Amino acid sequence: MNFGKSVRESVELCVKTLEEISTAEKELAAERKAGKIAPADAEAKFAELVRARADALGTVNTRIERDRLAHHAAVDKWNIADGTKIDEGDLKLLQADFHFDPAQFQALCDKHRDNATMLQLLAEYSEKHRDWNLTADRPIGAQARKDAFDRFCRDASSAARDPNSLHAALWLSGNGTAESVFIDY
Repeated sequence: MNFGKSVRESVELCVKTLEEISTAEKELAAERKAGKIAPADAEAKFAELVRARADALGTVNTRIERDRLAHHAAVDKWNIADGTKIDEGDLKLLQADFHFDPAQFQALCDKHRDNATMLQLLAEYSEKHRDWNLTADRPIGAQARKDAFDRFCRDASSAARDPNSLHAALWLSGNGTAESVFIDY
């Protein structure tokens, strides 16, 4: 599942709902000012809109937290060391201290991008052979993935709370969002 996409869709739905509520509030204020609606009726309708706004924000925050917790569980599952995930052929190269050039090592990291067990072995191999310059672009580890997703969720909640802010515009555009947020698990 793509938890980042789920959070984004929840926030976009909330923002749309809040825009509709704001439009209804403006129309209600115009009707009241024009004398088309009694003040008591306007206050009752305004109270309904306030409740609808609170409900929309409560719903989006519940969904964000649900996805955040599910993401953490999926990352934990991804991160389990599992011998069945070991590629025997590549392990033989690592055990033989095969002298990879940086491009070969990068290709190996790319091959195992979705395999936390092999990525850990590759990271350890890279550390062991620092003098070989094996600084490959490896996917971030479990805790960094969780931390990035937590920041994404905090920003999502903030964007939903104040959808007309610059912060919300940046969040909704995806500007500054970590790539790891949109990994499928």
